[in-house]
Amino acid sequence: MRLFLDANVLLDVLLARQPFVNDSERVLSLCAKKVFDGCCSGLTICNLMYILRKHCPMDVARRCMRDFSTYVEIVDVKSTAVASALQSPNPDFEDVVQACCAGECGVDAIVTRDKKGFIDSGILVYTPAELLEKHAGA
Repeated sequence: MRLFLDANVLLDVLLARQPFVNDSERVLSLCAKKVFDGCCSGLTICNLMYILRKHCPMDVARRCMRDFSTYVEIVDVKSTAVASALQSPNPDFEDVVQACCAGECGVDAIVTRDKKGFIDSGILVYTPAELLEKHAGA
């Protein structure tokens, strides 16, 4: 199953945010073990670096992102995704760009804790807990 991971899932792990870290960490672990085929957009990496630099030294943030990119594919943000997002009535522009990226890279589901931002994506959307429950044997 190919999964598009939203930034909040990754931040849960990187910043050890309770009570979400355990489920998000398990999803990432399953991606690392290739149980799931995980991906995120280049926009996600940019957003993560912006946030992480406020919490840790830049070399640590870069190392985290390099490690992360060894088991999750980073997909391009294409101009078509931005153009589609500009036409969308959804007020959360960043989520629409992410949903368009997810659609363009052929994912089966988006994993996020902000499901409302992806409600009109036409793609299955799970929280980490929902994904783990649905695929309990993983």
